Parts: sequence; structure tokens; C-alpha cells
Amino acid sequence: MSDPSIDPAATSAGGATALVAGEWTLDPDSSRAEFAVKHFWGLVTVRGHFNEIAGELSIDPAGAVAGELRIDTASIDTGNKQRDKHLRSADFFGAEEHPQVVFKPSAVRRVDGSGLEMAGRITIAGHEKPLTLGLEASHSAAVLTLRATTVVDRRVFGMNWRPLGIAHNDATLTVEAQLTQTAG
Repeated sequence: MSDPSIDPAATSAGGATALVAGEWTLDPDSSRAEFAVKHFWGLVTVRGHFNEIAGELSIDPAGAVAGELRIDTASIDTGNKQRDKHLRSADFFGAEEHPQVVFKPSAVRRVDGSGLEMAGRITIAGHEKPLTLGLEASHSAAVLTLRATTVVDRRVFGMNWRPLGIAHNDATLTVEAQLTQTAG
């Protein structure tokens, strides 16, 4: 019996939102992982990105997905060295003890007729939680591009620093992953 949480139609060929079966490797030079958090009581948005990301994705013809997206927490870059050092500290990512943010997908479903949703588990600062992402996908030749944006409450990952309520709890995460098909 097949897993009811996986929709084989979501991996069918054709269409701008189809995931194509195969083995895929993330191209770090063409991919990005970014975040945004409201700061100073919502008056300023702090934006940043991670300079080092890696990953792979396996999609079988029946629709099962497996893989991993890895983001190097020490590679955080907001354009402010002092802030970046603080974000690497135990107040936030704890980069020394937890060198990576890891997302492991477990299912892809078609939603609303043409959209996709990817479910999985994310580990940030040693805290693992379920995460479901709205997903945009496009495919051309041997390149698969996936784009996901989600809002997470950073407190569920132990990131509680916010003196005088200066920083909002919600962080918007955006990943655009360009993957190339592995010859098989």
C-alpha cells in the first residue's frame, strides 16, 4: 500500500510545478538561503543570508522523496560583523555546537490543483520540529529549481533573546534551491 501523504501526481512530468523523478544535487553557487526578522519594535527589518548551503534530493517515480538541505550556521551574513557574531552565539544558532540547519523532506503533495507542499523535519540549534512548506517548482533540461518561503517562531528553536521586545519572534525564511540532475 502506498503512503497516502505522498501524491504521485506531484512528481509527474510536465507543468511548471512538477517535480521530476531522479537524483538531484544542489548547486550552491546558484542557490540561496535567506531570512528576515523585524527589529526595533517592527521599525526595521534585519535581513541576512547564509553563504554556505549544500544538499541533495531523491524523487522516485512513485512520488517518494528523500534528501537533505544543509545550511552552515557559521556562514551567516547580515552585513554587520558584530550582529553576525551574536547570531552565531548560543543566544541564537549556537554555531559551535550546532554547525548546521538541516531540513529533511519526507513528502510532497499537490495542493489547490497546481501548487505543491513539501513536508519534512527541520533541525535548528539542536531543536528538531516538523515543517511543511509551500513550494514553487520549475524544471528545464537537467535543472530543477525549488523555492519555498515560510515563517517560523524562532522561540521553538530556543532562540529567545529579545531584550525589551526589540526583536520579533517570527522569522521569515526563504530558500531557493537550484538542483542539477545526477547522471545515473
